[in-house]
Amino acid sequence: MEYIYWILMFAIGWVCSSIWNYIFNLGSAALMMQNVTYALACYIRLMHDSSLEFMQIKYNGLKEGTVTENSIKLLRITDEQTANETRSVLVKLMIEKYPKGFKHLLEFNNWSEMNNYIRKHQKE
Repeated sequence: MEYIYWILMFAIGWVCSSIWNYIFNLGSAALMMQNVTYALACYIRLMHDSSLEFMQIKYNGLKEGTVTENSIKLLRITDEQTANETRSVLVKLMIEKYPKGFKHLLEFNNWSEMNNYIRKHQKE
């Protein structure tokens, strides 16, 4: 009878330990996903801002060269359209590929909401 008692205590301890482990791992994974989401959003924004700065340098270089003002304006319009499409595609792709079990942690659906999310979670 005493062996059954010890086996039962071991089984209860093992079940409780397994449940605790699951809850702890789930919480750690959710925290990790929040941090990765913030880092990825910052990276996407940083790359976008860097490409805009590079385009400005390109336009300044073209002004100094032999390129006409109309050609530069046309190139600027084309580059702005490409940048806008690229940023919307990146945010959309991030949302589509986000793990289904953690979708509730995603607080944005477009570029402006992502910028608000970055401002809200910015660490000082």
